[in-house]
Amino acid sequence: MLRLRRGQDFQEQVTLRDPHSDATLRVDFVLRLGETRVAIDVKRSLAGSDDDLEQRGRKAKAQLDDLGTRRYGELLRSPGGFTLAFFPEEGIFDALAAVKGFDFHRFCAERRLWVTTPASLGAVIGLLRELDQERRREAEVAEQMLMLRELDGALCALRDQFLKLGRQLAGSVKAYNEILAMWGSRGPESAASSGSCGSSCASRPSTSPPN
Repeated sequence: MLRLRRGQDFQEQVTLRDPHSDATLRVDFVLRLGETRVAIDVKRSLAGSDDDLEQRGRKAKAQLDDLGTRRYGELLRSPGGFTLAFFPEEGIFDALAAVKGFDFHRFCAERRLWVTTPASLGAVIGLLRELDQERRREAEVAEQMLMLRELDGALCALRDQFLKLGRQLAGSVKAYNEILAMWGSRGPESAASSGSCGSSCASRPSTSPPN
């Protein structure tokens, strides 16, 4: 069961301004479902008239045609730009189907209209609410994917820095090992040269004056 709160979940007689023509439009109801806003336009009842089924269907089509020019859904930025057209009688679908050469589904799709009646309004609102929740979940997943891509880029940059530091460290270690190897290879020669110098120096006559 839908529980809609006046002023929170829906508003009555809402004025919209068309930014292109600067004209003002009045909507019977604006339904708020999460981040989604949908216009509901209440149509005149065609029940009780002397018109036959097709005539009632033609009058209903004329009302829908007029509603399609108002672009409520576009002004409210509702998903798909759709507007709900509410007819108070249940037989409206039979009347519209009786209009010869009239493709009801294509007509509504082209004009961004969704026809509802008292029996179907609750189900339509429930479906719109589910669509809004699904849309928000998709937005959250897309945001998380973007964060993961940014994290992956940061990790790749950090990996490249570590690889660069690793190459520098490897070069330093190699240079250090080369110095040790060179020092080790020169050690015995240095000792030998020091020893020969000592013996030759000992064999030289003293030049100090005699006492």
